[in-house]
Amino acid sequence: MPHFDKAHLEKKAGILKGIANPYRLAIIELLRESEENGKTVNELVAELGAKQSNILRHLSTMSKMNVLSSSKEGLYNYYFLSHQNIPQIVQAVDEIFQDLLDEQQKLTADTPSEEEVMPGDEPQKNEGLFARLFKKVRSLFE
Repeated sequence: MPHFDKAHLEKKAGILKGIANPYRLAIIELLRESEENGKTVNELVAELGAKQSNILRHLSTMSKMNVLSSSKEGLYNYYFLSHQNIPQIVQAVDEIFQDLLDEQQKLTADTPSEEEVMPGDEPQKNEGLFARLFKKVRSLFE
């Protein structure tokens, strides 16, 4: 069995925790689009249609987890993605999600009616999809 460095794994988990929320994913998408200029809290609030306190809480969590960085210019803090590979993590999740949807649609289309199922038949499993997600995410940290 391989040896795992607990502190290293906790940092990786922290990055994933820093993006694991619908608002945080939306913030990542918005910051990816304005990569060079960043976004202020007010801009994010306006674009997401959320309360400022809610956005500030997410920005704080994302900053603590090293997903975001910020710089102050005058009265405003501008937020940026802390690493160029953050959008690739989200893209890997998007691809796995799409694969799951495609597989579900395929299984639904191929699923026989109750009258067609023979006793003892086992439904097919979509093994490997989650393994592919972890492989893609792990490759981003290597």
